[in-house]
Amino acid sequence: MRPKALLILSLLMMLTPSFLYWGGVLRRPAMADGDQLTLMACPQCAGSGQVAQKKCGRCHGKKQVQFVIPGPHRPTYVEGHVYAPDGVTVVPAAALSFQSEAGGWQRSTDEQGRFGADLGPGKYPLEIVSPQGKLSTVIEVQPQTTPSPADLDPTFPKRVDRFVLQK
Repeated sequence: MRPKALLILSLLMMLTPSFLYWGGVLRRPAMADGDQLTLMACPQCAGSGQVAQKKCGRCHGKKQVQFVIPGPHRPTYVEGHVYAPDGVTVVPAAALSFQSEAGGWQRSTDEQGRFGADLGPGKYPLEIVSPQGKLSTVIEVQPQTTPSPADLDPTFPKRVDRFVLQK
């Protein structure tokens, strides 16, 4: 191939993901088993299609936007922060053991004492062990019931928990 043709081909390959995203193909909300998409009244213009005598910038005058109706298995991203018994010092490399109906799994905290997991609704016994101390607790994730606009955040809901080890 000629250099000019290769240059054009490489430019097309670089720009294709951007076109797909802005065209909407790659801009889909995170969906879990049982979730549904539905049209509901635009929350910005209350379904009127206008804001301050102008076309609504969110629904573009269509009066409706897509919402995700959460199914029974929609996970929540749980971010945990693990602290030493003093409640101030973060604990890097603490060993974590989760138990779930599907079995158990293990992780460790990063250098800032953080860990994260997508957890579906349910109760999860959690064991944290490190040289600074240990903690046994249960993480309870409630089912999602509130519809959320699909255009705002294409990820699963998130919550942040704080865990303080005991000696």
